[in-house]
Amino acid sequence: KTMSMIVSQIPTTTAIGFRVFGHNSGNNPYTPVLAKVKEIAQTKSGKYKVTASQDSYLGNVSGGCSATSQIIPVKQNNALKVLSGMNSVNVGGATPLTLALKQAVEFDFSGLSTTYPKKIILITDGGENCGGDPCAYAAKLASERKDIIVDVVLVSSYYTELKCLANVTGGKFYTPQT
Repeated sequence: KTMSMIVSQIPTTTAIGFRVFGHNSGNNPYTPVLAKVKEIAQTKSGKYKVTASQDSYLGNVSGGCSATSQIIPVKQNNALKVLSGMNSVNVGGATPLTLALKQAVEFDFSGLSTTYPKKIILITDGGENCGGDPCAYAAKLASERKDIIVDVVLVSSYYTELKCLANVTGGKFYTPQT
């Protein structure tokens, strides 16, 4: 409901898209990660493989750590498609923030001029739990690209460590509790 109010106010000349992460986690998307992630590596087919510490259990969440998809490509006059896309997915479980941010920058914004600013609005209910380091990635991104800003909306959580994403990219950090 909130996103429909926000998206409807975006000018049609502004290109917007929609990416999700942590979806496709199996039958129970809320299975906790009970393993320490040792490595996340990209395979030749472009998928990601998660390697956990020995004698540990990833449950159904292992798929979630490689799950990030662009649901709606970044285009102008796209508000209705974005809203429809938001209603078409179920998310929950793993939180591969670093992977999602990296793919948003590399794929969703590919071919777009670095002259004009681009904004990622990251909405999450917690921090990275798939072995990535979103703060380190954001710092590297900010040193290489001045055109990308990350706003973070942390919903119903006190995990304020994600302020770094907004701070280093010139974005804003929001913590609505309802």
